[in-house]
Parts: sequence; structure tokens; C-alpha cells
Amino acid sequence: MYIHGGRDIKEGPMGNMWKMSIGGVHELMDDPENGVCWETVNCKGTIPGKISHHKAAVFGLSVIVFGGIDCLDNFEDTFEFNSQTNTWSKIKQSGDIPKPCDDLSISQIDDSSLLIFGGFCSGSRVNSCYIATKTGSTLEWKEVGQNSPDKPCVRASHSSVVHGRKCYIFGGQDDENNKLNDLWEFDLDTEIFSQIELSPNSYQPMARSGHSANLYNGKMYIFGGIFEITKELSELLVYDFDTQSFECIAGESGEPGA
Repeated sequence: MYIHGGRDIKEGPMGNMWKMSIGGVHELMDDPENGVCWETVNCKGTIPGKISHHKAAVFGLSVIVFGGIDCLDNFEDTFEFNSQTNTWSKIKQSGDIPKPCDDLSISQIDDSSLLIFGGFCSGSRVNSCYIATKTGSTLEWKEVGQNSPDKPCVRASHSSVVHGRKCYIFGGQDDENNKLNDLWEFDLDTEIFSQIELSPNSYQPMARSGHSANLYNGKMYIFGGIFEITKELSELLVYDFDTQSFECIAGESGEPGA
């Protein structure tokens, strides 16, 4: 597991990189005092530098890092990290290259392509959607979904995952700083967005931003997020694509009355 950059409340954006083996995570759980811990990665090449609010996608032994901000501005370059040699390099881009942005979502489609949605660009949140295909050291971008009859509102700090040939976008924060709890589906083949109406028996998730989402055993797991400035969520949700329903399996009890 690798972690690069981030933002310290006092120091601002950071440029260091750390790693830990998955086995090390289990060792720390069993023995917090003596378990194998984090170690710094001595990187070489063209290093991104101090950056936060960026996103990453994994292609075999390499990682693509897109978006984010440095001290003040959106980060314009896209980088590739080779985990075998610990080497960074700028990756070439062509096609409908997205504007620099941060707090977007990035989802892996397959072993050669990814999808990004939304984010904070040039002072405003957006709802644009792009697919990038990696060929060697080049990303070929294509904007998609522009002609969809319906579309999610602008947002950032949301989550997305790709399951089958569809991308699922949940929550986030709009340009009025409203937290969101809507769930959208984007068909990669038809390029159509549609909002999902949850099953009547579904758990009703609280609106949130800054949460995480991952696929596991064919279901989507969502953890945490911010409901209000003073309220951070600890609940773990699982979404079943077949039944179109959420279940809260740990943490908060959800919205009052739910």
C-alpha cells in the first residue's frame, strides 16, 4: 500500500511518499507496538512534488496520479509512478484533455482505461465526465456523456466505482455547499446517466462528502465522509447492485427517522 502527498493542517501540501505491506497491516493489528510499520519511499525521476486532493489509478505495477492542488493552484501535470523502480515521470496526454481540477473521482474501468467525473475546477465544481485509455506512456482522453438527457448536478468530494460496464456516482458537495446523497449510474456503452431510485426497503444514507467507495465481492462499500463541518461519519455502507439497496453494517444509525 502506497500513500503519496496529502495536506497537513499546518504545513500545507506534502510531497513525501510512504509504503506498507498488507501483511504489515495485519501485524500492526496483532501487535501495535512491535508490528512492522510504515517506511518512506526514496523516489527518483520527475517527482510531482507537494500535492493534495489528487487521485490515483493502478495499471499493473504502475500508478497514474491525476489532478490535485499544490500550494494554491490546480495541478496541471499527470504523473506515472513505477513501483518496481520507484521512478516518477510525466505522462503524455492527448485528445479531450480535462481542465486541471481537484476533489474529482477516478474509477478503474479495466487494465487500460479509467473514468473521471466532476471535481473542483477554476473556482467552480463541475459535472463533466472523461474516459482515458493508457497506451504505453500516453493517456488518450475522450469526453463522454455530454448528450445524456439527464445528468448529476455539479459536485466534488464525491465517490465513484465501475461495476461491469456502468459507473456509479454517489454523494459529494455541490456549488452551494449542499451535501448530497443521490446515486447515479453512467452506462459506458450508451453514455447515458440515470439516477437510481433506491428500493423501498433500502437503508437511506445520509448526505455526505469526502467519503470513500470501493468494490468487494461484487458490491460497493462506502465508508465515512463529512455530514457537517462538525460531524464526521463513521458508518460503513454496502450497496447491492442487484437489489438497488443500501445496508448499514457498522457505525452510525443514519439520518434521524431512517
